[in-house]
Amino acid sequence: MVWTATADVSTEPNEAAPLPLTAPVTVTLQGGQWAVARLHAALTSVFSVQQVGSTSGDQEREAQLRLVTRPTAA
Repeated sequence: MVWTATADVSTEPNEAAPLPLTAPVTVTLQGGQWAVARLHAALTSVFSVQQVGSTSGDQEREAQLRLVTRPTAA
C-alpha cells in the first residue's frame, strides 16, 4: 500500500503523542535540505526512526526512513 502526503514544515510542529504502529512503516521524505531535516526531527520525536538510505542533490534531499513504535518505559 502506498500513501502520499504533503507536510508544511514552515512553522514549529505541535507536540504529538506517540502512536502505536502494527508493523514497521517505510517513509520516503523528499524536498529541500532544511524541510527534510525538520520533518525527520518531528518523526523522531514520536517514533523510533532508522535511516535506511538517503540521497542529496544540489537543492534537494531524499531520505528513506523506517518507523517503528517507540518502546514505552516500564
